[in-house]
Amino acid sequence: MYKFGTEISEMIVSKDYGFFAGEKDIRKAGNQSIRRDFYSDIIVGLREASPTFFSPEFAPGIGFEDYTSLKISSKTKRRLEELEFQLRAACIAALELEGPKVITKYLNSKYQNAIEIGLEQEKNWSDITIFTEEKKFEYLTLSQLFEIMIKRFDKFDFTVKKSFMVDRFKDVQLIRNAIAHPRDFPSYNAKKAWLVSLDQVTEWFKLMTIKEDF
Repeated sequence: MYKFGTEISEMIVSKDYGFFAGEKDIRKAGNQSIRRDFYSDIIVGLREASPTFFSPEFAPGIGFEDYTSLKISSKTKRRLEELEFQLRAACIAALELEGPKVITKYLNSKYQNAIEIGLEQEKNWSDITIFTEEKKFEYLTLSQLFEIMIKRFDKFDFTVKKSFMVDRFKDVQLIRNAIAHPRDFPSYNAKKAWLVSLDQVTEWFKLMTIKEDF
């Protein structure tokens, strides 16, 4: 019972399945269907964390949504956010090798224009004159960041060939586009393939380093 209570407590505050994961807010769970979504997520997380402890007999019929649903989970959304953060950092690190300080000037006009449009909109809320060069990269999309990085692929020590990276990242972009619209996975086969690609790209970025001879 102690293990049971401890694991439920940990899952309630989980960034992936908890009461405030992603855009969830338990304080807004005012009807039965929303409350069901909350406790279903908790059970999914419990089964994922301790599959042998939480058997199918525990809350039968609930908790296998990650395997039977085409919806994009909050965990997958968070992984995409983390990947985008890593990709942004990689672009900045590579551009800093091309020269100091104003690194956005090393981008071509396509990306500079995207940043300018973002800054033009942002100035309604913030003092953009104090924004750092690194801050400006937040106005580039995941696809744009990947394009910038892949053009400088030779500056990185990757454990994968460039062509393979490009191929797998296409699936990651499809997940990102589905989240933005929003849409579910189009099929179970697509879900499996796209998530495998996300796993691979995530692992490659974990091992990524800038080459020392640049």
